[in-house]
Amino acid sequence: MWYNAPGTETETDKGIFVGSRGRTSNVYEGKLNNKDSVVVKLAKEKNYSPCFEREKDVLINFNSPHIPSLLLYDKDSLVTTPLGTKVKNLQKRDVRNIIETLRMCNKNETGNFAGALECMPNDILQSLVNGEQILYSPSIDLICLVRLFYLMLHKPANVAMERISFDEISDFKSRAKNVLTFWSSRGKSDLWQKIYQMVKDLNYDDSIIELKGLFLIFDAK
Repeated sequence: MWYNAPGTETETDKGIFVGSRGRTSNVYEGKLNNKDSVVVKLAKEKNYSPCFEREKDVLINFNSPHIPSLLLYDKDSLVTTPLGTKVKNLQKRDVRNIIETLRMCNKNETGNFAGALECMPNDILQSLVNGEQILYSPSIDLICLVRLFYLMLHKPANVAMERISFDEISDFKSRAKNVLTFWSSRGKSDLWQKIYQMVKDLNYDDSIIELKGLFLIFDAK
């Protein structure tokens, strides 16, 4: 597939891409100027343009080495630097970078957000089941991260936790209810309750220590 990068005209500014699919966009990896590796996101539908506008503003104004840098854009496409080298597993050194980036993002206490349904906090899942408006709080991102660690550590064989594309969910409320039921009986030990309380209190520093400590359990397995 050939794609003219936003704001460019010459053939050397095109890239050859191999794509994958996200919730709001098709994501491609390719070359800019036949040299530099880039990531290209193309909106699946025109009504996703506001999502792209918000992401563009964040990338322009948010200066962090742990997120991509915006190179080119238009109303329904973004071209960014690659975030990093793909690895098969989360590494211990990544924990601090992730949480420090969330700390910076969370300085803005309100805003739109998106994430994996399987990792959402119980109150968010309940709001989805009830068809209620979702209210953002900084602890949501941290709880999602903690639940990601839980799933990686325990690898539960449960159909409710199998990743499904948003486009393939026919009954979103039922899906959210199944995930809520799953979490109602998980993460109840003293260790997980301690970590949950830290992230709810936005205790970033201690959360880094505790989540890095989980790698001792990973290694033991």
